[in-house]
Amino acid sequence: MDNLEELKRKYHEGYRCIFREQNDGFTIHLKNFEEEKLHTVFSNENMEIGAMENFLEDIEDYVKVTGHDSFCTQKESDIIVEKEEKTE
Repeated sequence: MDNLEELKRKYHEGYRCIFREQNDGFTIHLKNFEEEKLHTVFSNENMEIGAMENFLEDIEDYVKVTGHDSFCTQKESDIIVEKEEKTE
């Protein structure tokens, strides 16, 4: 499940899925739009592929309900902490 954790970590860092493909495994292409960086996550383990698909589907469902992706990136977290420290 290392690839699932890598996918979650990249989402936390601000990367978003721009393309998925399933050939000899499952490949997810991610992009960080703020930093213009690309990253690829690949797995060929069935259990891990299912968990990765579930993670992405949960995000898609949340976006459908709320209209936005609320997964907080690290930069956003840092800004919130800085604002809280200034008000104290």
